[in-house]
Amino acid sequence: MKAVFGILSLVVVLAALAFVAKRQLQAADRGAASVPQQARGVQERARDDTVRALQQGAERNKRADEP
Repeated sequence: MKAVFGILSLVVVLAALAFVAKRQLQAADRGAASVPQQARGVQERARDDTVRALQQGAERNKRADEP
C-alpha cells in the first residue's frame, strides 16, 4: 500500500513539474529576444551608463573647482 501511494505521489509531483516547466517555456518563447540581441542590449546599456557616469563626474569636478 505504501508503494502505491509513493508511486502515485511521485506521478503527481512529476505532473506538476511538467505543468510548471511548460508554462515557463511558453512564457519565455513569447517575448524572448535572441541571445545576441540580449547581449547587444546589455552592452549598449552598460556603455550608456558608463558615459553618463563619466559626464556626471566631469560636471562634479567643474563645480568643485569653481570658487
